[in-house]
Amino acid sequence: MRQAGLGVLREHASGAKVVDMDDKGSMTVLRDGDNGFTCVAGHVGVVADGPACMDAAAMQWNADWMARKPKPTNTQPGIIYQLAGDSDWSATDPWATSGTPHKWAPGWLIVWPLDPKTSGLSDQPKDSGTWIMWAGTSCGHQMIMQKPCANLTAVWKSPSPKL
Repeated sequence: MRQAGLGVLREHASGAKVVDMDDKGSMTVLRDGDNGFTCVAGHVGVVADGPACMDAAAMQWNADWMARKPKPTNTQPGIIYQLAGDSDWSATDPWATSGTPHKWAPGWLIVWPLDPKTSGLSDQPKDSGTWIMWAGTSCGHQMIMQKPCANLTAVWKSPSPKL
């Protein structure tokens, strides 16, 4: 649970569900929660497996991505935040499993179908600012490379912590 704590905003810490997830997406609940956020502990040194917290829509998106579904089934945008940053094998291929890992700065993700052509956002990775990861795929999503703060997640959607 200590590793999951690296990825959670203070405002969500006491009420978030905490889970450990294996590489197939199977979860073990380490602590139940009641605020709508689930924090995944992650595994130190494993590419694409840093600690993260996400709402229900993002959990569905993540499950669909891990199951390699043709298209995520979340019906509203989801939010994921990673206070400790993360890494991934590719900025263009959602299912890459080898190569030179990319390391991402702390930030948050909006998981909803987004495309650089229609959004005007770049598909080029950056350490700060906003860009579309996995552009042109069904898993394309917005990366916002900045440390999340309570105000950003609180106004995103309800239920949210009080400011």
